[in-house]
Amino acid sequence: MLESIQSSIDHKLILLTGANGKTGHAIIRNLAARGASVRALVRSPSSADTVAKLGAIPVIGNLRNDDDVDAAFEGVDRVYHLCPGLQPDDVEITQRMIRSAKDSRVKLFGYHSVSYPQLPEVAFHWKKLLSEIEILHSGLTFFIVRPCQYMQNVLWSLPAILNEGVFALPWSADRRMVSVDVEDMGEAIANILTRPGFEGGTYEFCSVKQALTRHEMAEMLGRAFNRKIVAGTRPIEKALQAERFKHYTPEQLEQLGSLFKFFDLNGTPGFNNRTLAMILGREPTSYEAFARRLVQELNVN
Repeated sequence: MLESIQSSIDHKLILLTGANGKTGHAIIRNLAARGASVRALVRSPSSADTVAKLGAIPVIGNLRNDDDVDAAFEGVDRVYHLCPGLQPDDVEITQRMIRSAKDSRVKLFGYHSVSYPQLPEVAFHWKKLLSEIEILHSGLTFFIVRPCQYMQNVLWSLPAILNEGVFALPWSADRRMVSVDVEDMGEAIANILTRPGFEGGTYEFCSVKQALTRHEMAEMLGRAFNRKIVAGTRPIEKALQAERFKHYTPEQLEQLGSLFKFFDLNGTPGFNNRTLAMILGREPTSYEAFARRLVQELNVN
């Protein structure tokens, strides 16, 4: 059963699922800054403590448990469903969320999808498309966010950047990639959830004006960190052995490898930052500005 850490029922209460990750944290901070009441559904007491410090009302529960989900929806006006990635039952989880949203007469249902959900060769992206289809058929008032690669993913390579001066990822450094700042994304999602007029949209989120090669990103990081940083490429097989992937199933690792292969062949074509700029009401964060902010946050210089 779902354990309520703090109770508060508000007719404009916003529910955020999958709340204890970098995306969820950014959304909570921005909603709290607007004075919104946000309930954060998390899996553990430690996660509940974290989101509470950010300004959310935490509840502990499981997205796969009907009673937990129903209880989380009690008194909710709007929801942003942020399902953890690479879940084999993503569609079933979304169906459960839709049922509870309809039973609770939720006025706005937001869904966190992925870039390129139409790729059948990347199974977890394809499942996101199937979840989008469930939402389209639901009769709910909805919006969908399709973010591109996060700027903050550079943190995966931070030890090598600082110790070896190499920014390496498991696809070609020559491929042009777009990226989104998680802080931009959190602000934009908070705007959609708290301001009228964004209902019904499917929004591709990208912060940069143009796609960059990793060589160009490395130069920008080098200027920010005040040291020489070069681009490198890590073999996919070696990258999938990283500590952060140690709890992934073989199926999840295979799907992640398929995404890396897509990036290696194609980069990330087809994005621009005008949609995000419109929702933010300002220009999104450039990669150069992100790199400078990262240095300040890490306090490494």
